[in-house]
Amino acid sequence: MHVEVLCTGNELLDGSVVDTNASYFMERSFLRGAPVARKETLPDDLPVLVEAFRKLGERADFVLVSGGLGPTADDITLDAAAQAAGVPLEIDQAILQKLKERFARRNIAFSENNARQARVPRGGQAVPNPFGSAPMIVLTVGKARCHLLPGVPREFRGLCDQEVIPRLEQALAGEPNRVYRIGRVLRCVGIAESHLDALVKDLPARHPHVSFGFRTHAPENHLKLLAEGASQDEARARLEAVEREARALLGTKVFGIDQEELPQAVFAALKKAGATVAFAESVTGGMCASLLASVPGASEVLVSSAVVYQERAKTQLLGVDAELVAREGAVSAKVTRELAEAARAHSGARFGVAITGWAGPSGGTPADPVGTVYVCLTDGNGVLEEKTRFGFDRERVRSFAAYLALDLLRRHARGIIP
Repeated sequence: MHVEVLCTGNELLDGSVVDTNASYFMERSFLRGAPVARKETLPDDLPVLVEAFRKLGERADFVLVSGGLGPTADDITLDAAAQAAGVPLEIDQAILQKLKERFARRNIAFSENNARQARVPRGGQAVPNPFGSAPMIVLTVGKARCHLLPGVPREFRGLCDQEVIPRLEQALAGEPNRVYRIGRVLRCVGIAESHLDALVKDLPARHPHVSFGFRTHAPENHLKLLAEGASQDEARARLEAVEREARALLGTKVFGIDQEELPQAVFAALKKAGATVAFAESVTGGMCASLLASVPGASEVLVSSAVVYQERAKTQLLGVDAELVAREGAVSAKVTRELAEAARAHSGARFGVAITGWAGPSGGTPADPVGTVYVCLTDGNGVLEEKTRFGFDRERVRSFAAYLALDLLRRHARGIIP
């Protein structure tokens, strides 16, 4: 099946908005064995969009379209799709009534341009949008079945999961002479993309029915596997075989699969171990705790976090010896160790994790230049420490430092292993 994505909007091309919708769908489509063949981003230009829809109708089978379904004059995606299909746009009275009721519930005046969101191409299908106002529109253009979604990420993702992906799965199931494909993403941290490639370089020759791909999603690197077979069972068996070999080569660098995020993996590891954690964060400024707190139920494992950015905060809030800080420096192994122990002791958590470092662009010492990061994990009996240097800009140093600390916690959530 030939799957394509079209994203519309001047804001996507002038740099004011970063497109996350396309990647959200493409990853889910890949995992279902239907990698996207082409993705295009176009401006709010009616002739350009009409021509784009016509070409999609010639070459694609399944199309996802993001953006341009709003009430304003520059929301013209629906107009372009209707013109390309050669059908008029008609006001759906049921949708119009629901829109008016939605506005009334929110005490917002309904203006005439809001009625634009009640338009449906003749012969198309309007799918209710429980996440917003504009419905999803399904329309056949040429041979392509086009699914037009609002560009607001919350609405897009909800409709993508509830409506688009099930329709994609149904379309795949009904495909004649189908080659069955199953995708898997092994998500890794603490390994460079080139090193990841080098570790698995011998696998493609042993698994000719599996496609290999790599993706950097800093601070992560991903190994993408797409197995195919004459049946679903054959494709799954091939995927499981290559995944076993890849995991054996990558070891603990793999923290999760598919859409699993590192904070989810850390949460799961702590919960399985019946363990809790408290953070003392300097260079990361609370980023570790924030990432872990993004997981529903995080209060089961996250006890506290102290953001101790200045030296006096380290001594006043957590009681680290001022003389030690003055002698060793705020960014040092000994101070980081004391911070980790203080975080654990003050909170009563099983684990204390501390992070210090020089994010830059200023600061640093000859021994510990900008980019140096110290991480310490302790359970009160044993200690695990890591020191590294990231040659990145300020924000990437902070992000990589947070991931380093969380991954250290993930790998040793069952206990300290010196």
